[in-house]
Amino acid sequence: MNHGPGRSTGGEGLPHPVPAGIGEVDDARRDAVPQPAEVEEPGGQHGPQRSGAGFASTAAVGVLLNLGYYGMLYLSTLYLQNERGYDALGAGLALLPTVCMAVVAAPLSGRLTARYGPYVPMTGALLLGAAGFVGWMPAGPDTPYWMLLPALIATGLATPSTVPAATAAIVHAAPAKNAGVASAVFNVARQLGNALGVALFASLIASRDLVSGLHISALIASAAFFVAALLALSSWRNAKARAAA
Repeated sequence: MNHGPGRSTGGEGLPHPVPAGIGEVDDARRDAVPQPAEVEEPGGQHGPQRSGAGFASTAAVGVLLNLGYYGMLYLSTLYLQNERGYDALGAGLALLPTVCMAVVAAPLSGRLTARYGPYVPMTGALLLGAAGFVGWMPAGPDTPYWMLLPALIATGLATPSTVPAATAAIVHAAPAKNAGVASAVFNVARQLGNALGVALFASLIASRDLVSGLHISALIASAAFFVAALLALSSWRNAKARAAA
């Protein structure tokens, strides 16, 4: 990797790079989303179990998911360029392990969702992501790159694994005639999470050095994924109770 000169630890004057391949990652996630007829509900019953509570909780998962992942993706790019001295190409290459995980994770999540229903892969992926963000805590001015790989890979697997399952869950929680609207609501929720995550995490490094802001942001991202996992788990239990009723 190429390294550029100088380091900056403040939040002022920071670039706003966007790693290449983000559009392709989202395309891979969308392609992996099972159609409503393909998803098996908990308890082995095919067909949707409509729930307004499940709709709202899954929309909240979308906000928390993108708040954590894309907020940290933004900060990790700044960390690599401004704290570690990587140039734009070097930072992009360093982030490949996280943005390329969708190639494997999204299709696998689609198959798991079709077989077990959406809540099993969603809950598991969110817990993996919550643990993965904690892996950013050792990050510092001289942290070896290999020490950051577990965090990059775990969060890169967790996010594209969650999206197909959550999309299926919110579609099944809405009336059948509004399936398209439900999917759109989830996408809007994710975009809202993008904006909130970048704004929140950028504000955290504006008044402190970049590394400490990165650590605080990693803990917030981990907490966001953990809360999202609890929401998914609650929806899963409610769906099982409805299926048994």
